[in-house]
Amino acid sequence: MTKSIGEIKETFGSTPKKTNSAEMQLRVEILIDQFDDFEKQGWKSDPSKINLTTFPKMKATHKVKWGSGFKSRKFEGLERFANVNDRSLRKAPINTIEGVTKLIDHNIEWLLREQKREEIRRRSAKEWRTHERAYVVKSRYTITDFYDDFKTLIEEKKATWSDYRNERKKWRTCKNRFCLELFPIAKDHFKAGDQYFRHVYKKPKNKHSKFCCDSCRKDHFDALKQFERTKEMYDNPTYLPQKEIDRELRLETSIQDEIYKHEISYQSSNLEALESGAMKYESFDVSDKEFHWGECVTYNINDLTDEEIREKKLEKYAKKRSVSMLLVKDSTETPLFFTGKQNKKEVI
Repeated sequence: MTKSIGEIKETFGSTPKKTNSAEMQLRVEILIDQFDDFEKQGWKSDPSKINLTTFPKMKATHKVKWGSGFKSRKFEGLERFANVNDRSLRKAPINTIEGVTKLIDHNIEWLLREQKREEIRRRSAKEWRTHERAYVVKSRYTITDFYDDFKTLIEEKKATWSDYRNERKKWRTCKNRFCLELFPIAKDHFKAGDQYFRHVYKKPKNKHSKFCCDSCRKDHFDALKQFERTKEMYDNPTYLPQKEIDRELRLETSIQDEIYKHEISYQSSNLEALESGAMKYESFDVSDKEFHWGECVTYNINDLTDEEIREKKLEKYAKKRSVSMLLVKDSTETPLFFTGKQNKKEVI
């Protein structure tokens, strides 16, 4: 028996908790059959049972800004239902064509997600290794970069291949399987004079270091735990982080939400100015000049006067200093406290 539109929304409108692809396939077929029955039977007595062909379509409710190239006119035909706001479409009532299609789309997405989850569960070891090689968390300076840089020195007659072998011993590859980083373990490496390199690698690592940073160390041991955990979940275990596996199961609506966060809307006047040439796109030419980092200046607040603090705009740091107190005792066991601003003793 065909259900009413309200019952259909209640039954098929929520995300299924525990299911599989076969059950979801049956769910989608039942849902589509309900709407097929609507179209064939054409309910008229019950207002909650409306023929699908008579479902209303949503119209754009925003105001149109008419211009010289877009004169005011009356929309006819399908134009009346075009350019509906995306947010309105996502919240479309179930008694509209858009609401019905949204309900069916959601159920089909849930079906595709369950099929993808079962495909991940049956994934072969070879496929897992391919996905793991494609997942890289860090690759600022790799072995390929090292080879290219040193080969340039050899071509410029500033070094030899014998120097390359000696230099290679001063570097180490990160043991994290998802990191391609090459980091120095000696102070006299050939990149020691590079300002950018000194900024990225504050100082060389210990010669016994296996990882380029603490995060890679943590990722390495997390990958080992993930491998043991997925032995019970999948036919073949994987080192891939669970967040990357879950990324494959995201719904289209979730992806669109993430895209909307980074979308920027422009004024129509700016777009028209760009099209006419009155406004130009900003272009940034790549400079061959070497980049120089700015000088880092440190101050000791206790050594500065109030005038110097105001001149250097350090009031917020001085305010923290003025409210900090240290409870101490003098030689007579009298409890005293110091205030950084006054810098004098007062007996409690």
